[in-house]
Amino acid sequence: MLSRILLQSVRRALEIASEQKSDLATSEHLLLALTEDPDAVAVMRACNLDIERLRRSILASLPVGNHDARLERVHPDANFRTIMRRAVRHIRSVERDEITGAHVLVQVFADPVARFLQEQGVTRYDAAFYVCHGVASRSAAAKSTTVAGVISRAQRGTGEGRYQVVLLNDLYTPMWFVVRVLEEVFPVTREGAVTIMLSTHEHGTGLCGAWGQIEAQRLADRVMERAREFQHPLLCVTVPRRGGPAREAISRWLGRLNQQAWDAFDQRAR
Repeated sequence: MLSRILLQSVRRALEIASEQKSDLATSEHLLLALTEDPDAVAVMRACNLDIERLRRSILASLPVGNHDARLERVHPDANFRTIMRRAVRHIRSVERDEITGAHVLVQVFADPVARFLQEQGVTRYDAAFYVCHGVASRSAAAKSTTVAGVISRAQRGTGEGRYQVVLLNDLYTPMWFVVRVLEEVFPVTREGAVTIMLSTHEHGTGLCGAWGQIEAQRLADRVMERAREFQHPLLCVTVPRRGGPAREAISRWLGRLNQQAWDAFDQRAR
């Protein structure tokens, strides 16, 4: 299931350990290799991580080996294997076919080596949010405001003032949490929350209801706040009740959302 690039990164981690004269490749070596992995690097840059600073910090922490020459036989240690196993297990659980360096980077946050990322203020939430939605979490609010402005202009003069609150599916938010936050934020029963959650999981989008623009945005913001508290990359957006220019604007913003899923939602919402 490992992508070609990720396989190269794993081999690179073993090479780094060998160059450091260590017979075991650690999670530090793996994280160093991910700084050269294009998929992981894209996430790091989106999180405003200083990659060179990260590399220097990790290298400074590595012990100097006692061997005279570079080792040829290097094996991953327990932490290295655990990170990779978690990535494989999780991607299988969400029925995806390929694991990339970005997926491995998210799993790194469960290991002590994550301290090197946290030193720069990067969290699991930041990494997972970008992997799932293609937008940096720190700029999501600003982008949401921009989209709201575009929508407002597109709706001007149409007389359509109601907005739908929509959940978007992701790879990491557990189903139980989606049900919990839906019950907490929206006036729905447990059965209704489960129905919305299953729609989100199966179709990529889940309709939570329609309200006036201000109330819809308040509800969506509350969902996002609760998700961030628990470090889950759940994305909730507001969409005009009808299609047209406003729908096209937000569809462009959600460029990584599967277009078929979005079209299916549009048909259900109508």
